[in-house]
Amino acid sequence: MTDFSEAIGLTSDILLPEHEELFEKYFEDIPQSYDDYTRFQQFFTRLYGYKEKSFLLDQVLPKWVSIILSHVKLAKDNGNVGIDRGSLIALYNLSLLIDICSYKNVTKYLPHEVSYLEKILSFIETLGTMDLHGFDKYERITKSSINRSLFAWLYIVAKNPFSLDKFDSIQSKETTANRILVACSMNMCSDSICSKIINKIWSQLVTRADQIEARMNKTIHLCLEKVSDYSNEIYNINEINGYLGLLAGIFKEGPRIELANIGVEVIDKLGDLMDLETREDNTLTKVFVTKLIQRIGLSFLKPRKIKWRYCRGFRSLENTLKSRENNETISNENKSDNISNKEEEDDEDSLDCTEEQIEKLEAILATLLNGLRDPNSNVRNSAAKGLGRITSRLTKDFAEDVVNGIFGGCFEDYDTTSWHGGCLALAEMTYRGFLLPDRLSDMIDILEKAIVWEEADGIIKQDEAVRDAATFISWAIARTYSPDLLKPFVHRLATRLVTVSLFDKELNIRRAASAAFQENVGRQGYFPSGIDIIHIIDYTSVSRLSVCYNELCVKVAKYEEYLKPMLDHLVEFKVGHQIVKMNDRACEGLYHLVKLNITYSRTVILEKLLKKADTVNCCLQYKVMKAIESVIRSLTEEDSFDVLEKDNPFTLERVLEMNKKLVKEADTTSRNKRSTYAKLSLSYFIKICCECGMTLSDGVYLKWLELLENFTEENSIELRDGASMASKSLMEKVAGISTIEINKRIEKRYLHYLKENRFDLTLNKAVLMISSLPNSLLNENIGNELIDFIQDKTRLHLMDSRVYALNCLKERFIESELLKVLSFTKTIECLNFCINDFTCDPAKGDVARFIREKAIQAIISFVKQPMLYDKMSSDIVCKFIGNLLIQACGKNINLRQIAAQAIYDILTTEPSLPILEVEALRKIFILKDFNFCEIFVYANVFDMLSQLLDNNVYGFYIRYGLVMSSGYHNGCEKEKINQIITDYFENSSIDKRLDIIKELRIEILKKKISSRIIKSILDFLDTYLIECFEFIQEDLDSFKDICEILKYCCFLVNLKQKPSTSKSSTLKEYAGKVLSFTILCNESSSIRKKSLESLCKLLEGTNEVASFEVSKKITEYLVIVDEDIVNEEDKETAINLLSNTVWDGDSKAIQTTTEKLRRIFKIS
Repeated sequence: MTDFSEAIGLTSDILLPEHEELFEKYFEDIPQSYDDYTRFQQFFTRLYGYKEKSFLLDQVLPKWVSIILSHVKLAKDNGNVGIDRGSLIALYNLSLLIDICSYKNVTKYLPHEVSYLEKILSFIETLGTMDLHGFDKYERITKSSINRSLFAWLYIVAKNPFSLDKFDSIQSKETTANRILVACSMNMCSDSICSKIINKIWSQLVTRADQIEARMNKTIHLCLEKVSDYSNEIYNINEINGYLGLLAGIFKEGPRIELANIGVEVIDKLGDLMDLETREDNTLTKVFVTKLIQRIGLSFLKPRKIKWRYCRGFRSLENTLKSRENNETISNENKSDNISNKEEEDDEDSLDCTEEQIEKLEAILATLLNGLRDPNSNVRNSAAKGLGRITSRLTKDFAEDVVNGIFGGCFEDYDTTSWHGGCLALAEMTYRGFLLPDRLSDMIDILEKAIVWEEADGIIKQDEAVRDAATFISWAIARTYSPDLLKPFVHRLATRLVTVSLFDKELNIRRAASAAFQENVGRQGYFPSGIDIIHIIDYTSVSRLSVCYNELCVKVAKYEEYLKPMLDHLVEFKVGHQIVKMNDRACEGLYHLVKLNITYSRTVILEKLLKKADTVNCCLQYKVMKAIESVIRSLTEEDSFDVLEKDNPFTLERVLEMNKKLVKEADTTSRNKRSTYAKLSLSYFIKICCECGMTLSDGVYLKWLELLENFTEENSIELRDGASMASKSLMEKVAGISTIEINKRIEKRYLHYLKENRFDLTLNKAVLMISSLPNSLLNENIGNELIDFIQDKTRLHLMDSRVYALNCLKERFIESELLKVLSFTKTIECLNFCINDFTCDPAKGDVARFIREKAIQAIISFVKQPMLYDKMSSDIVCKFIGNLLIQACGKNINLRQIAAQAIYDILTTEPSLPILEVEALRKIFILKDFNFCEIFVYANVFDMLSQLLDNNVYGFYIRYGLVMSSGYHNGCEKEKINQIITDYFENSSIDKRLDIIKELRIEILKKKISSRIIKSILDFLDTYLIECFEFIQEDLDSFKDICEILKYCCFLVNLKQKPSTSKSSTLKEYAGKVLSFTILCNESSSIRKKSLESLCKLLEGTNEVASFEVSKKITEYLVIVDEDIVNEEDKETAINLLSNTVWDGDSKAIQTTTEKLRRIFKIS
């Protein structure tokens, strides 16, 4: 399903250069590139990304085909046939191109000289005797994929105009034609693409002039014999599908008269296969049957010029415009082309068929009409096209019966599949001119329903197909009927197309409706404000739903004839939509459009919404209530909503009635979906009543307050946010009634919970209710309590409540006059604390990312406050920027972008802030001709940030940021960071490297540090100690900072833990890996002995995962340790012990292993 909030379907409209280079290099390097599994997977994934837009590959397809064929070796003339591995791999890759671009596109670029005929046939015959099992260890190559390429090549070569007898080989007993047919029959049941190509080859061969007499009838009877197996209990459906496809191909390629003679027999033999309605057959079988019977029907009827067909006359847009300029009337309806030769005209009142053929033709049409209601869309498409083709050869009366069958059989029931099939058929009939003007009114009625078709609980894709078919009808109408005929329907058609172009949830439908509108504007005499509207809702403009609902609809609404239909469309079809985001979009659209016609919106639109809200469906009620809130908010902003006005449907009586119903539904402890929607409905209703000036009793307001407090304590985030929104409006009312009551709640509930409570839902309630208080009730004490709670290290895990508290601090204090009551120093400490919060949850991972994101937003609001400009020192700003740089180095792309934007905002703030090294920052964050926020998505951002690694002011923050993200990145980002760090260490002096160790020691030994920070630092040391700090191995004890870190690792390893504590076990594992480095150090080192003893204790412990991982790391170091430290014999013994010990096995065996290790390490 598509993402409705942003661009839908906006994939690249070009073949990306890097992809083109990757594909071409892959094809050139066959078979080596195929054998490299990683390279093949990269190629395969990128290539199939173009399957939906294969036309992008057309320009390079000839070159790729040529490269692939250069790896294929065919047998030489009169030589033995040998198939090498490279040829098979090349043909397999060619089959991938056929799958993506279709065989018709690929075969155009295959060599088609007749000399290839024998070689390809021999290749196919030899391949049939081969066993490819085990040829590829990944089992990717199959005979069907190879045959797909070979038969595609055979198809173009065998299509030569010469008699096939000329190519018979002296060495072969069989004729070339027989060999082709045998090859086709042997591979008939291959995959669907190969089977389609085989059917094409076979049908063209037996209908060739030199083969038709001897082979066509014989082949048809062979097919009928095979298809007759369908009546048996046991049958091969793939074989039946193959021969049905072959029959369809023959009836398409062969001469009509000869086929008409045998058509009746074929229909009789098909039997039950024609009953599409009652049988649940294989879908492909139904498609082939549909194609076959329509072609049989066409063989019964000879092509004719139909005088009864509606003919508009002018078919060219250029002619239409010229006639409009010359004030001509374009009403050339029912005018046929001048027929100079009367003998060419057909008798319109009779069919040139036998009685038996007419009887079968009626059965064919009945089957096709049933096919329009088939559950499968491919069958419906085929049936619609078949009806259009056959109708082109029928008499007027017969054709009217077909059209009546479509109207009567598809649109009487409210069924999505039958409506889709009916719309497809009507589109075909309209485009071909078979739907006469007297049925135009009926079709427009159907079109209006189909173009907005959406079942409440239907399948989204099927609903989309109905709307798509309806736009096809709209397009066909423009090309078929004259302006005079369409004039009574222009307004209905224009408004439907415009509303669908703007408001449909699917990009394809919006674009199709836009194209149909453009076609009508160009080909009809008049479409209201058509040229102006075309420029607004063009192909590109309608790409984004957010733009359609917030900008384009407002531009279109300036043309009065479209405003009311758009408002009605949103209320009728989009408000209450099954997809919540679409309902939200409808609310946005209503908010903007209501302002443009206030009277209609206040009287008609609001009344419709209020009636729609009167329902037992709580979900629908909630969605409609959101729409009512948007409408009333928009009217209130225009100062055009007065509850005392007579024409206002939102009366006091109606409000009281609605309140009684909503409170009854919402006042419950149940937390099921229905109750949640009822509570959300009440929240929006409260907001509406409080903001529109409705006067109610004190008891109602206090009851609402009690309920909203309960709602903010719910699990549902949406409900908490809705209740918080309503509380902000309600608190103003309640404060005016009883300030004493509010203050009592603040002291005894909200602040009490904030100070002492440790239950997250209760804290959510406390914080959200505080954030809803009016400014007059907020004070310094409340602000300080929020700051203390946010930084309370015993409640760091209550992330939702802390995020709410920080948001409250930002919106209610920092961004208001209340900022002056906050402690400047405490506020700065709180913001820096939050942006450096790396709290992790074992189940949810980096949960602190939410508070870091909110902290970044709060910092920007803080530094931009005019009252603080005099207090902002360079050190404070430097600290903020440094913490933002740490986030800009992180893995989370969203945080990287937000942090980069924040630094940009600080650098461009006016008046300017005191910023150290401002020019160095400007080089990175203020770029010309680039959107740096987009740049911060890609891995090359680390190259930009690495410019600050040696900066005296910000270098520490960049280094710390890279350390914090070490081990969390993957793919190209991980490689980039590793390369940057390695290069930096290589170009740094020993003293500078030791300074980095000192920085890490200071951070890791801080009190109550997050496990995420410890893990990141230890992972960093594990990665780079051996690469960049080899100089400490000789005299480890003299490097005090690294010794302190190793002592801390010993502490972590020896730390007692609960059996189920996963966090401790993770730290033990990382600490053990760092301690393993000491194996390489001088054996006289005291810290080495302590470290190795701690390692042995870790291996003896109960944490088998940590033991296993650390044993692998020890083994890696033992392989490279100097012989002077561990001799070869001991080294081999230790490696065998570590490799063979089962760490979750017998404790005595583990104890024996560690004792031997102690002896080897000389620490026993």
